[in-house]
Amino acid sequence: MISYCAVVIRPKFVKMIGDILDGKFRGGKIVCCDHTRLARFAVDLISTIAKHGDCEIEYSHPIEAQDSNAELVNDVLSIVTVFTSKINGAKAAKLLKIELDPETIKQVMNWSKQGFSFRWMARECKRQGIMDITGKRELRDQVLRKAVLDQKEVIDLWDGRPMKGSFLDWFEQSVRKTGNPNNVVSNVRLAKAYEAWCEKEGHGTFSQKKMYEAMLSKGVEGRLNKNKSRIWKGISILG
Repeated sequence: MISYCAVVIRPKFVKMIGDILDGKFRGGKIVCCDHTRLARFAVDLISTIAKHGDCEIEYSHPIEAQDSNAELVNDVLSIVTVFTSKINGAKAAKLLKIELDPETIKQVMNWSKQGFSFRWMARECKRQGIMDITGKRELRDQVLRKAVLDQKEVIDLWDGRPMKGSFLDWFEQSVRKTGNPNNVVSNVRLAKAYEAWCEKEGHGTFSQKKMYEAMLSKGVEGRLNKNKSRIWKGISILG
């Protein structure tokens, strides 16, 4: 059983503190717009850590100094704001938490390797009645995306296998390689023809990224035109 939910952290900030303590910024500077961009509160503590790491924190747009009362009020408001956000975020994460069983993960990864978009996967899960492990909640595309990204090491087991899927089936049936660079097809026209074929045949569609990779795997040369739109050279669409 695998659980997925949104977690908000500051990994780069934590890494920066660790690098300061390790002396990686020794003799250097850390540049921030102002102290509020560094941290909501405890800025003095971070400055002390920087001094121990023999580095300096510099503000490009420093905020004017305030009297002690105003500064205290702002600190209290910052603390309340931060912890209120954390409480609300924890509630949202609990509501959005979805658990997937291993068979669902395997199916989603298989779809991903074939090039289907996460939006299509979500629609297909709904059509097949595939839900979370409780059988009560539908699977959104964001959850499926996270499931795939978190399972990269498993997806790598498919590396080296020939790419397959609906786009390549359509390519074999509907596209002719002419070898003439003057024969060009816009990416927009290519996608529309492919989507129309998928709708007619009842197949799911590849994502734009997978379409691009599939075209390159077929040895088709592509380039961007003056309008920054991609065109493919040396092919024509049959029919």
